[in-house]
Amino acid sequence: MPFLPIANKGKIDKVTDSPKFGTVVDNNDPLKLGRVKVEITGIFEGSLQSLPWVRRKMDSVFCGADCEIFDVPEIGSIVEVRWNYDDNTPMYSGAPYNQRHQTGAFTGNYPHEAGIKFGDCMIKFDKASKLITIENGEAQIVIDSFGDVSIACANLEIKCDSTAEIHAPKITLDGSVTVTKSLSCLTASSKPILPTSIAQVSGGIITDVAP
Repeated sequence: MPFLPIANKGKIDKVTDSPKFGTVVDNNDPLKLGRVKVEITGIFEGSLQSLPWVRRKMDSVFCGADCEIFDVPEIGSIVEVRWNYDDNTPMYSGAPYNQRHQTGAFTGNYPHEAGIKFGDCMIKFDKASKLITIENGEAQIVIDSFGDVSIACANLEIKCDSTAEIHAPKITLDGSVTVTKSLSCLTASSKPILPTSIAQVSGGIITDVAP
């Protein structure tokens, strides 16, 4: 029974005056609006095809036309369903947070950490130390409030359609450098580095270039 009949007003009031918790059984919304199908004992039951699509409740009132906060619950997730207008407009939101949801990702500097985590992917904000951490598996980017950015990863690829420039009083290279086209060195030496060039490095700084 996908919806309760409007004629049965007494039963509707008992359902819609309080939130109900249900299990997500389908999240593949053909309209891609974040709607899900939810099983709730005594309310939403039956075959998957007969269950209604339940709309998601917007979690933020600050989003405008060019802003979007979007997430689709995984199948098996527990959600809270409310009827804000009538029995034909159910809307879902996240279920109350408890230890079953806790992964330990945001307890290191509790209660100052906030963020979002999906599997190995995580974005964390530390309100006390003002650190932003982005992680995906073994790759990590850390940004602090002093303007320092730290990147740790297996391989790093930077592509530019035109020109890439690095301006710094000191550039330290710890390892080998392969030049496939040309590189202008504007630190201790102003000579261009070509694929056949030999660069002299002192203390991690390119000091001279021989053709």
